[in-house]
Amino acid sequence: MTALVAGAIIALVAANIYLYVQIDHLRGDLAKTNEALNTGLSNLKDQSSVTIAAQQRHIEQRKRMPNSSRAKSPPPSRRCRHNSAARSAM
Repeated sequence: MTALVAGAIIALVAANIYLYVQIDHLRGDLAKTNEALNTGLSNLKDQSSVTIAAQQRHIEQRKRMPNSSRAKSPPPSRRCRHNSAARSAM
């Protein structure tokens, strides 16, 4: 009877050690994933700020453009149709 209890205790201790090792590996994987996610978010934030700055510069250029030159350029929808027609002709 005592051998059975001792075997059960040894099995429980072995199971606890195994689970501790698994949790340790899981923490390492989680740290790597967290770092990758933070890096990705940082890159995305940098890219969006660059895009926003470029769009703001474009808007400022369009505001400074005289009305006469705005009238000379075709509206965007007409430009798109012209560009798509030129591409489909190729």
